[in-house]
Amino acid sequence: IYTLIVLAIIFLIIKGIVNFFSQLNFESKEINNTTPSQEKTLKAEDENLFESQASKKFLNENLVTEKETSQKTENTDPTPSDQKLESKEAIVEEKQKDEEVKPVKKEESDQTQDQAKNLNGKLPYENFYPAPTQLYTIVNNADETSDPALLPDSIKNAMDTQKQNVYIVAAEGDTWISYKVDEQKIKRYVLRKGRTLFLQGETILLFMGNYNVSKVFLNNQLISAQTKTGVKSFIFPQSEAENYEFPLFPSHKGLIYSAKEYKEKMAPKPSN
Repeated sequence: IYTLIVLAIIFLIIKGIVNFFSQLNFESKEINNTTPSQEKTLKAEDENLFESQASKKFLNENLVTEKETSQKTENTDPTPSDQKLESKEAIVEEKQKDEEVKPVKKEESDQTQDQAKNLNGKLPYENFYPAPTQLYTIVNNADETSDPALLPDSIKNAMDTQKQNVYIVAAEGDTWISYKVDEQKIKRYVLRKGRTLFLQGETILLFMGNYNVSKVFLNNQLISAQTKTGVKSFIFPQSEAENYEFPLFPSHKGLIYSAKEYKEKMAPKPSN
């Protein structure tokens, strides 16, 4: 009897162990069967979420990059040198306009208004003085008179012995000139280097701003004049100098006058 009881207990223990491992094996199989499907489901959901976010980010980055690229392309397109020059010029013009519209100080404005009132519509006072009677000298037998590059035969042959014949050559540089022939209007312009001007009349008034780079011929003869600054006034014939005053051609606000015209419209000398 004792042996049977022991065997029964051993049997029950073995059966319990077998049942335990069987249950454990069954649960393990269930876990193995269900876990992959959950992982697949989670992975699929995660992948969809990632793809959605990544797509949006990718699109946004591409849009930004494309926009930046297009802006850089527009800003870095090579422009012709002419356009650059025009732009630089536009910048300068705009700067000048800005400078022109700067407000004028009240003191300066009042001073300008006072000057205008004192003028009463007349030209500002100018200090005139008698023209010197010795303005130039004739250079006899000058080499320049025999140089056809300076004094061509066509000019020599055009000389009228009854008039003043003045021939100007801008030999070494530009010179700005103002002149009046007889009763004609005053003319002025820049005589560029290498250019020439031939004047003919009974009386010629001439102002030169850069005489030292020029050659001046009177009646086919070279003349010489002394000037340190290059500014020089001439009256042809020189004998007429006593009938004129300097400055020959005073100007105001861009308008040029003869001395006679200016004096007729000039305001009286200020008392101060």
